[in-house]
Amino acid sequence: MASASGPLAISIDAVDQVENLHTFEHDSTVVGFAFLSSGHQLISLDAGITVRVWDIESGQEIRSFGDREGRVFNAAFAPDGAMLATEGTDNTVQLWDVASGQLAHTLVGHNAPIMSLAFSPNGTRLASADDKGTIILWDVRSGHSTCALSGHTSPVGALAFSPDGDQLASGGVEGSTEIKLWDVASGQELHSLKGHSDNVYSLAFAPGGMQLASASGDRTIRLWDVVSGQELRTLRGHRDRVYSVTFSPDGSLLASGSFDGTVILWDVKSGRALRSLSGHTDLVRPLAFSADGIVLASASFDNTVIVWGIPH
Repeated sequence: MASASGPLAISIDAVDQVENLHTFEHDSTVVGFAFLSSGHQLISLDAGITVRVWDIESGQEIRSFGDREGRVFNAAFAPDGAMLATEGTDNTVQLWDVASGQLAHTLVGHNAPIMSLAFSPNGTRLASADDKGTIILWDVRSGHSTCALSGHTSPVGALAFSPDGDQLASGGVEGSTEIKLWDVASGQELHSLKGHSDNVYSLAFAPGGMQLASASGDRTIRLWDVVSGQELRTLRGHRDRVYSVTFSPDGSLLASGSFDGTVILWDVKSGRALRSLSGHTDLVRPLAFSADGIVLASASFDNTVIVWGIPH
């Protein structure tokens, strides 16, 4: 399934042929997932802290595990699925080794509940954001903090690293709707992006790192120029708040998930909505393409992950 030569080119004209390949079911809300490095499997986590591993081609569950008590609503897998970050108790972040199921580190430094988590593309850094607007960068191997980013005055509900890991984007909720771009090495704020009129729920960099997409409670998706900080385009099409957004690996498609239960596929170049995918019965969060772009996965509060086949 994975392409040794990199992502395949998506056929924009054939997007009407996108189909539901499999629906994977959990017992509670799916809060995170990742494609494993082999490209043949997907790993997903639900709010009941059960992890399931699925075979993408057959649609069969390979294994499941989970022996922690409690519930979790904020989590992130490393891009290769090897590590898992979850919100911990007492304003901590917990880092888990997925293969062993063992706790690798408990990250202490926040003074408020964790709102958002994101790994860098190479998996060596983790960003965490809390209810007071503080963002902390962590070294995954050591579990030590490397930098604290201050600038938001309200909770931070979205984080995303640039493809090279040199920049971090953060989006505000509950009082502030601005998006900030940060230099990871220095911790300096590069831009403050303003345009949304409601919470920023999700952020994603384009594969080339030159554009940023933001999803908001104002029912829009906005595309931004990372260098200038200028808004490039506003995408409208969802009937309710937009909760998640992701680019295809070749950069031609943008996928968005909404409180309206749909996934919309957009032509990045024109900003045109190409296809609305129906299958979920509740809000969609999160979204991700496989590394080769052959499939798109969407997770929902309806306790499912749907795997969609993407034409090439």
